[in-house]
Amino acid sequence: MPGYIKKNNPVGIGSSSGAETSLNLIANIKSPSVAQNYPDSNPVDLKKWFQKYAIIPNLNNGVYTNVKWSEFYESAIFGCNIAIKNESYERYGRNDDGGLQVTPINGSINSGGGFTLRVFDAKGGSQLAVGNGTTTFTVAGFNTSTYYVTLTNTHPSGASVPSMTFGFYWKCDYNGTGGQLRSDPADANSFNTSGGNMITVSPPNQGSGAGGYSTAVTLLSRPLSYGALP
Repeated sequence: MPGYIKKNNPVGIGSSSGAETSLNLIANIKSPSVAQNYPDSNPVDLKKWFQKYAIIPNLNNGVYTNVKWSEFYESAIFGCNIAIKNESYERYGRNDDGGLQVTPINGSINSGGGFTLRVFDAKGGSQLAVGNGTTTFTVAGFNTSTYYVTLTNTHPSGASVPSMTFGFYWKCDYNGTGGQLRSDPADANSFNTSGGNMITVSPPNQGSGAGGYSTAVTLLSRPLSYGALP
């Protein structure tokens, strides 16, 4: 489905509307293997999931049975599956072959928009590389250091919801398995804990996958809902 539900789009609850407009298929954002009508894709659990990841304003925290489909209006969920590659060994540390392999999730990948990933030498620092795509793409050429990364979901021209970005830190290890992805507590859209604290992710199988990339992990943005309900 798109990264937001447009007010005038036909939206169904079941699977007949297809993945683009089926509220029941929202569960696929969690994992492509989660099919419609699984126990965790029922309306109550969908509401719990949206409350956790979309941070919908004014949603009752304690009562999960008063679901109104209007509460999903223009909620934006996007992110990526991301694998990391650490810099490989060379006597003088000159390989500079660290990288990120990114597969966008949700957002505007099916509605004319796209994703842009930017790597900076530090938060607020100089941009070192940029990658774009709606399918898997790679940015590479990095040495052992900690970088600041942003992922932007660019909505198509005329969209009623502005494009959105979230940031995180990437530690590129040297000849090892210590690479990390860390959320940015100063960025409310980043994949922080519900209390806004940093989450550190160490992708598994670093250096073991194709091209030296780890197993991919999923990072989800947690942007606020947009617009007032009609």
